[in-house]
Amino acid sequence: MKELLLKNIIALIPIITLSVISLSLIIYKAIYFYSIRIKSQKKINKSLNELLKGDYIKALKTIEDDKSPTADILRYECKLLGEGNREVFSHKVEAFGQRKIFEMEKFVPYLSSIANVATLLGLLGTVIGMIFTFYDMMISESSDPYTLAGGISQALITTAAGLITAVPAILFYSIYISIIKRHISSMESSSSEILAAKES
Repeated sequence: MKELLLKNIIALIPIITLSVISLSLIIYKAIYFYSIRIKSQKKINKSLNELLKGDYIKALKTIEDDKSPTADILRYECKLLGEGNREVFSHKVEAFGQRKIFEMEKFVPYLSSIANVATLLGLLGTVIGMIFTFYDMMISESSDPYTLAGGISQALITTAAGLITAVPAILFYSIYISIIKRHISSMESSSSEILAAKES
């Protein structure tokens, strides 16, 4: 196995590089999403109710230790409630929400790109390896099945490496997108309730 890896080192270098980048992004975003998790949905709901009742100080105190986007947007809305009309309020809250979404999505699309590129690089390495294997057999006029099997196994190493890189990247991409969607849904729900209360 070590010999196969060394023979394919040139083709494996870009895949290994992508693997390191992917792992770094996965860990970075895992720490980030853990830090912005909703610690208590009950506290979020309680803060929202207090905000709707006009008890701003109590509402802020309830979520003071929550760093989630929903808590952030509630704090932002609390500052805006006494300012401007409904339309201005709506535009400001929407802009703030978009900034929070951008923060959550930062670097996440790269995982999908890495998965695609790593898979293609793996296939490319395999195709090139197969071409060289058959070319060498043609030049040497050899039909030895062991030589063919050795060449094929060597070529397939890059495909395996590409898939090993791609699978966790696409898995965590899907997980993180799901987390982002839940946060967006929570933010939109809270914002719509505040907006409806301001309109009434």
